[in-house]
Amino acid sequence: MDEGFIITSWISYYTQQPGNEYIEALEETTLACINYADIQKMFIDFPEFNIIARQQAEYGFYLAEQRTQILRKHTAEEKYQFFLNNHPTFYSGWLETYRHLPGHEPGNLKPGSNQIS
Repeated sequence: MDEGFIITSWISYYTQQPGNEYIEALEETTLACINYADIQKMFIDFPEFNIIARQQAEYGFYLAEQRTQILRKHTAEEKYQFFLNNHPTFYSGWLETYRHLPGHEPGNLKPGSNQIS
C-alpha cells in the first residue's frame, strides 16, 4: 500500500471475528489500531466522522473494483504494467527491500507473452 494508506479487514470488521490477514511492513511504519466499539462511538459523538468513513469506504471499493477488473480481464503484461503505474512507491520499496535476497528478484516479463518468470 502507498504511504498514508488506511487498511482494514472488512470481513473481520463486519463480522466482529478475527481476520485471516496479517500486515508485513517493508519499512519503518507507524501502526494505529482502533477497535470496533470506539469507531461506533466516534460515529455517534462526531457525526462528521460518518462522512470521512464513507469517503474512505468509497475509495476502498474503488480500489477493490480496480483489482477485480485487472485480475479478470488482462494479460500478465497488462497486470504488471498496471501495478507499476499505480503503485510505483510500493514497487520501488519492494525492490530496495528484497533485491539482495536470492529467489526474490523482480520477475522478468517476457514480451508478447502472458507469463512473468
